[in-house]
Parts: sequence; C-alpha cells; structure tokens
Amino acid sequence: MSLRSTASRIFDRVLDVCAFLACALLVLEVISVSLDVILRQFFDVSLLWITAFNEWSLLFVAFLGAGWLEREGGHTRDDSIIEGLGPEVLKWSARLGWLLGVCVCAFLIWYGAIRAWHLYQKNVYDFFKLREVPIFWIYAMIPIGSLLWLIQLSRRPGHIGGTRGSAEGPE
Repeated sequence: MSLRSTASRIFDRVLDVCAFLACALLVLEVISVSLDVILRQFFDVSLLWITAFNEWSLLFVAFLGAGWLEREGGHTRDDSIIEGLGPEVLKWSARLGWLLGVCVCAFLIWYGAIRAWHLYQKNVYDFFKLREVPIFWIYAMIPIGSLLWLIQLSRRPGHIGGTRGSAEGPE
C-alpha cells in the first residue's frame, strides 16, 4: 500500500466524519427549533442559545460538507447551454470552473484565517448571542472547511465534473 493511497483513504475518512458531523448538526437544528417553538407556544419561554446555535451551525454545515460534496459530485451546475456549444467548450468550462473553485477556496482560506486570527487576538465575543463563546471558533470553520474543499479539488485537477470517487478515480 503506497503512502499516497493511505493518505487518500485517511482524507476520505476525514471527509466522511465531517459529513457525519454536518448531518448531526442538521438534526440538532430541527430538534432545537422544534423545541423552541413548543416552549414558546405553550410555556411562553424562548431559549436564546437556540437562535445562535442554529445560525452558527448553518455555517458549520456548509463548510464541513463542502469537501465531501465535491468528492461525491454533488455540487450543482447547469450545462444545458454549454453542452450545445460542443465538447471543447464543455471541457474548457469544466477547467475554468475548477480554477474558479480553487481561487475561491484559496481566498476563503486566506481571508478566513486572517479574520479568525484577528478575532482570537482581540478576544472577541458575540454579545448579542452567546457571551460565553469566543467568536473566532465560529470564523475558524471557514478556512478549515475551505482547506478541506481545496484539498479535494486538488486531488483531481483534471476533473470535468459529474463523476464520483476519490483521487484514485471514479467509482
């Protein structure tokens, strides 16, 4: 077993764990919002942490799931116009889309890391939501998730989209 295939398998497991965590957060969102509605309707009580948790977990879900979704070929696209222009345009469109994805991920890693580090250094809290949670933990998910997505994009630089599988090729 080569080092590359071992690293690829480990990375695939990391993406699977991230996807599992994203799904668990979605379930917790449904449960917490339902609980908040029931408490508000029948007991005139609202738990303030539920709104903050749901806002922040939506960001976590997006960035935890992006790399996994890329691996599974689940990002949406509409090639209806491009397909009519021929295979050469389709190929270049896929490459341009891949390059754009790499650039966006690189920017999110760079800017997200700078922003999270700034919030960490300033010891900033979100006083409108939960005073106990340093806000840099929320912002840190942006460069972490973007890095996972970028790694997944770089595993298949010739990827034209729509196929599944890891760096070893389609399933």
